[in-house]
Amino acid sequence: MFDELSLLMLCHSRSIVLVRLQASFLCMGNRFATATLNQALTLSREAIKRGEPLLVGTYKLGIVDLADGRLFNSYTTSVFEEAKVQCINKTIYLWVPIFLKAPQVLFDLKLLTNIDAGEFLLYFDQLFANVTVAIPRPPKVPGARSKVLKFQFLGSPGIGFRSPTRGPLSAAFSAVLNLLLRTFKFPAERIVEIIIEDRLMRYLENNDLPL
Repeated sequence: MFDELSLLMLCHSRSIVLVRLQASFLCMGNRFATATLNQALTLSREAIKRGEPLLVGTYKLGIVDLADGRLFNSYTTSVFEEAKVQCINKTIYLWVPIFLKAPQVLFDLKLLTNIDAGEFLLYFDQLFANVTVAIPRPPKVPGARSKVLKFQFLGSPGIGFRSPTRGPLSAAFSAVLNLLLRTFKFPAERIVEIIIEDRLMRYLENNDLPL
């Protein structure tokens, strides 16, 4: 007899196996690839939610470090338009338009690498992006991993910065960035795009996709 935990683990394992098997059929076309990706996200959603926050690491900005980034609400990721797929030799290339609802990244703000300056929160009401992904075509060569090749913002309504702890340094840093965002929106969004792209690619170096 399975107890509740064993049954849950078995169902989740079977879901992951099903998703991984479907990777071999992504090359059947854009519509099938889109459906497969949405199923992969649906099957993984509860596991991702239980595992949050996702640890996305540290981004260095010279004398200021955004340390120990924690991503919240990644489980809301969905494919909002048809994905595009191209299969070349042993690699599947996917261009995926994704949507996240109210994602947030919480950092510890550090000056000169070791001076604590409070917490720093990057938040969005919504986030739309195009993600280019390379997936090893089954059967995988040993050591082959899925990779994010490009992350491109399509839109980020409600983007902003704040200091949850209201420390004077983190509050001042947030105020400066919010002013920059209102005055020079494109450069500010580009800075955020670079940070998120870097953190996402670093995260996937240590955490394989469920495909």
